[in-house]
Amino acid sequence: MKAFLTFLFSLVLVLGANAQDEEKLTRKELRILNKVQRETEQQAEMDSIADLMSSMITQQQFVLVADKVKFRFQDDWVMVSSKTYFILVDSSRCTVSFGVAGGYNTFGALIYEGPITKYEYRTIGNKEGSYNVEIHFTSIKYDFNISITTNPRGYAFARHPSFEFNGTLVPLKLSNVYKDYR
Repeated sequence: MKAFLTFLFSLVLVLGANAQDEEKLTRKELRILNKVQRETEQQAEMDSIADLMSSMITQQQFVLVADKVKFRFQDDWVMVSSKTYFILVDSSRCTVSFGVAGGYNTFGALIYEGPITKYEYRTIGNKEGSYNVEIHFTSIKYDFNISITTNPRGYAFARHPSFEFNGTLVPLKLSNVYKDYR
């Protein structure tokens, strides 16, 4: 009986030791598996964003919401509200909005809107989703020549001789910009 209990006890110890070795091996494998899974998810997300960028630019349906603005005679970038500083492109029309202090309820905006007379885009480099978009439109007061450069992550930079916008490109239907000025 004593021999049987000793055998049973040693069997439990050996099985427990093997289980710990398998558990350590499994942890390493899980760590590697989690890392590979994260990388594939990130790559799939980047591919979907690049596809979205491509469809927005080719269909001319996007909004560049600005996080930072720099005007011609300023040296520094200024953080701004993305609801009032934007460039909206809707197939055949373009809108540029500059939020300003003042106005009714201390809110106002300078909004320039007009038909697009020139819209050209081209890919930049080898990366899918990197574009350079040239837009020319005429509002009631001014002619605008705007150059927008995008990257595959959705970040965009717009340049005009009088201003520069730095922000993100958003689908027109998902934007929450304030354009009700009438």
